[in-house]
Amino acid sequence: MCTMLSRDRNQARAQRVASALRALLSEGRELPPIDVNAACRTIAGHYANLVRIGEALAREFGFKVHFFWQPTLAMSRKALGLREAAIVAGDRGEPGRMVEMMRACAPEVEARLAHRLGTTFVPLHSILDGAKGEVFIDQYGHVMEQANADIAAAITERLLAVLK
Repeated sequence: MCTMLSRDRNQARAQRVASALRALLSEGRELPPIDVNAACRTIAGHYANLVRIGEALAREFGFKVHFFWQPTLAMSRKALGLREAAIVAGDRGEPGRMVEMMRACAPEVEARLAHRLGTTFVPLHSILDGAKGEVFIDQYGHVMEQANADIAAAITERLLAVLK
């Protein structure tokens, strides 16, 4: 029950922030600049804490844990399709600037988790780099059907090696 109440409060808070941002933008006001370095340190800290919690649960309950960081439009080096390029260009005007923030923060996250790289932390940024045509649906990591199959295959290959 407490978790549900906390989640509801957080969702309400997020909705209030989003409404305030929309109001500022509709008035033609510019948003204050984001301190990218501070934001990246905070984001990297959250990722590191999630990994630590997952590893602690794995130790306590006797299972193996792996964190797969899915490919995203921001981190992919594939040749962008027209729609993907439009998403990246359009993202520059968004309040959160997801692509820009992801590109800025991913190295910080990977540096914080470098000692776990290839063991419990497995970034999948590059597995779609050779894909042809449109792959990414949005800047958040949603992908087309074939790309989902490619991601699932990469995860399965990794897990099969661990299960042997």
